[in-house]
Amino acid sequence: MSQEGNTAGQVEHYNELLERTKQSLILMVDDEPIISDITEAHLQCEGYSRFVAENDSRKALQVLSQHPVDLLLLDLNMPHVNGFEILEAVRENPRYRSLPIIVMTSAADSETKIRALNLGATDFLAKPVDPAELQLRVRNCLAAKVYERQLLYFDSVTYLPNRTYFHERLKQLLVEEPEEEFVLFTLSIDQLKRIQDGVGAEAANEVMRQLAQSLGGVVAQPDISTGAEWVLLAKSGGDEFSCVLRGTSDVGVLRMLANDIKLAVEQNCAVGSHEFYVSASVGVAVYPNHAQDSEELARAAAGASAEAKGEGGNTCRLYTERLGQIARRQLSMDSSLRRALDRHELFLMYQPKVDIARQRITGAEALIRWRTSDGELISPEHFIPLAEETGLIVPIGQWVVTTACFQLRAWEAQGMAKMNMAINVAAAQFFDSRFVDSLQFACNSAKVDPKQITVEMTEGTLVGEDAHLPDTLKRIKAMGAQISIDDFGTGYSSLSYLKRFPLDELKIDRSFIRDLANDESDSAIVQAIISMAHSLGLQVVAEGVEDAEQLKLLGDYGCRKIQGFYFSKPRMGDEFVSFAKRFNMTQGNRQMG
Repeated sequence: MSQEGNTAGQVEHYNELLERTKQSLILMVDDEPIISDITEAHLQCEGYSRFVAENDSRKALQVLSQHPVDLLLLDLNMPHVNGFEILEAVRENPRYRSLPIIVMTSAADSETKIRALNLGATDFLAKPVDPAELQLRVRNCLAAKVYERQLLYFDSVTYLPNRTYFHERLKQLLVEEPEEEFVLFTLSIDQLKRIQDGVGAEAANEVMRQLAQSLGGVVAQPDISTGAEWVLLAKSGGDEFSCVLRGTSDVGVLRMLANDIKLAVEQNCAVGSHEFYVSASVGVAVYPNHAQDSEELARAAAGASAEAKGEGGNTCRLYTERLGQIARRQLSMDSSLRRALDRHELFLMYQPKVDIARQRITGAEALIRWRTSDGELISPEHFIPLAEETGLIVPIGQWVVTTACFQLRAWEAQGMAKMNMAINVAAAQFFDSRFVDSLQFACNSAKVDPKQITVEMTEGTLVGEDAHLPDTLKRIKAMGAQISIDDFGTGYSSLSYLKRFPLDELKIDRSFIRDLANDESDSAIVQAIISMAHSLGLQVVAEGVEDAEQLKLLGDYGCRKIQGFYFSKPRMGDEFVSFAKRFNMTQGNRQMG
């Protein structure tokens, strides 16, 4: 959608909000019934239709508590209880602190107005009331209230209820109807982060707008066969929608509805000159079968959605007790990971990087591992995403950088020649303004030449929208360190960044190496990557080499550097020294493979 189109949509939405204010409930408190009747008649001409009038000021607060009032028109000069007293009492109640109050008075002195303002009046109207002025003040006050509510409770991109509204409404539903069955469908859009990283935030926003319209078409239709009805559709997260159904827990019906939702999302979204295939991972959880409150229900559906995404996406999963156990384990892992650094449970292993042309180990990649206090070894595939999600990746990443630098220094003290150390750096570290300084500090502290360090980053980090990334990469290069793209070939079709950024190396993802000898497509891709890299003056490393046939083909294709189990698994620091010395000594000039 163009900027003009988006603006037109916002204007249309705002006009809809203004029309919605005509349904507001207006309370008029005035001791003269004729004034209330005239006021109501003026506002009816403008389209307002819901009024409550109270002529006894002593009953004003009681009436206010009995009705969901949107606006209070309050006379100041009344017997028994005057308007100032009512105004003060209303504002002392937290429930009414944001209620618009228009004070109506025949007094012209500034002291009266200042006193009313100090007590919390929103606006003034002079008596006798001018119809046009009345309509304008009422419209402005109600529009401001609606707009404030819009900002608080509605998503600015899709105009759907947002996460705050979703959680409040879900909690309200379960409290008001505890005997009813409610089903929560949570949809995580599989490709949204890739679209945002590759094309930009506005393209991702337009995709979410289109998906919101599609989902709105689904939930507008009740399930006539079962009597179930949709009661809520919300944008409950950056890449997430949530739908709430009332009235059934039949598994067959839920699977059918989940598939309808999945199909509504599964489409090609056109944004300008781009077209994106989009799908969703749908998680389903039922109250009270799977949860006893709204928070537990939301966690259950989110866990099922995460399970669907973990299985490749574009599928639906119903919550099970096994998923609950996984969620509890994740929560426990989060707590344990926060203490892992202090408990010295994290450690590094090092996988050799082999120069097959020179037939020598010339470097290593530092790989983080976690062994808990009870001896359990947890895979990085499980705890690194958790560390990124919680923000722990920054201090953990700094520990990795420092430890790897000191390991290089220790190897040299043990008689090894200078080697290169590759260190994986997460996107959050690159986007931390302190990263380059901390990298330089680690090298200085360990007395390691920065030229011995290769910083490895993913394609996703490189093509992200962070404005500081180019400067960060330039500063890394100015130090003397090298920059490598890890898992190359798995992410993005646009390769213009290879020219725009100061890169030194591409690491071919192991998925292309696995079937290299038997898959012509993989062979063609690998050869193309090697040729392209060399034409750009970049080094190439092949990951995941496991047999001699793969090694020979890569050598024939012109790839000089290799990593993989064919040479060595990752090793502890001291073990790496003895292995590297032995490997380099025994290989000599003998042909490997």
